[in-house]
Parts: sequence; C-alpha cells; structure tokens
Amino acid sequence: MRNPSCFPPACVTTINEGGTGYSHADRQTAWDEPGLGKHSGWRHPTWIDDENFTIGDTHFSSAIFDRFTSTPDRFCLVKTRSLVERYVTLLADLAPQRIVELGIAKGGSTAMLAALLRPERLVAADIIPDRVEALDAFIEAQGLSGRVEAHYAVDQSDKAQLGGIVDAAFGDTQLDLVLDDASHHLDLTRASFDLLFPRLRPGGLYV
Repeated sequence: MRNPSCFPPACVTTINEGGTGYSHADRQTAWDEPGLGKHSGWRHPTWIDDENFTIGDTHFSSAIFDRFTSTPDRFCLVKTRSLVERYVTLLADLAPQRIVELGIAKGGSTAMLAALLRPERLVAADIIPDRVEALDAFIEAQGLSGRVEAHYAVDQSDKAQLGGIVDAAFGDTQLDLVLDDASHHLDLTRASFDLLFPRLRPGGLYV
C-alpha cells in the first residue's frame, strides 16, 4: 500500500512478498536438497508501479532513458517491466546457481539476480573502468562476498581476459546461465559466445 502522492520507497507502508518452494511429498525437504536447487530463498519482485519494485528491502527503478546513479538500497535497472517479468519466469524455471553476466551498467541487473537467486556463484563483467560502488556495498551487506563478484575494464571479446576470470571463478564446473547484455555489437558478442557457450551444462541457457 502507498500514498499515491509520494515517491517510493519512502511512502511504502506494507509490502507483501510471495514465492514458490519445492518439497518432496513424503518427507521433509532441506532447502538445499540435491536435485531441487536452493528454492526456499526465492522471492518474486513486489511491484509498486510499472517502473518500481522491491525485492526484500532493496528498491529497483526501471530507467531506460533517465538513468541515475544507483545507491545500495535503490538500483537503476535498464530494463522494462515486461523484460523483468520475463527474466523472473526464466529464473524461476531454470533456478540457475552458476551464472555469468556480461554488462553491469548501473549494477541493477546484477543486484536483481543476486537478490532473487542468492546463487552459488555469479560473475559479472563490464568494459566500464570504474566500479559501481552501490553494487559492492550491496554484495557485502547481503553477505554475498565470495559468491557474487563484479569485474570492470573487461572487454567481452578478449577471450584471454574473460576466460581467465571465468576459469578462476568456476574452474571446470559447467555454467547454468550466461546473460549477455553488454556491447550489442555482433563481433564482440560472437567472441564471448564462442568462449562461453561451450561451458554451459546440458539444459543451460545463453541469453
């Protein structure tokens, strides 16, 4: 509930959260049950309006054109509501735990993935040279240091650089999901695809 005359999230008085958990029918099931994935931590976004939603106590604003500097409790997300909802459906179905994301921008997408999934390992990379301080603070505050990491000044077409980062994070472990929202240039995108697609597990997704 909110007062329509004020700007979220300060005016939010009540937030209802929902999610889906998975369990065996004949016995109690641990949250990290092998084969089911870590589903008990899943939380759907709570939409305030078509441009603002929360996950837990973190606020996200869709800002396709009027981009702003993210803060640890309010992230600029360069995605529309319809695209966010597609991501949510994909993530709920796949339940990925080992993820590579190309493109950090303002940090909103990486923070959203981390908040929704609390993955085993999420590695994000971007060509921008400066760290997104809000994302660093979010990772630390959420207790995700060592599981979520952001790398900067990374050319997605530099197979040696990107491959070294992925090797260090995952070793020989196969990936569940690769998200490429970086340069949007064919040659650069193809170079990282050639590197990362073979590392996907059977049934994994490259988006």
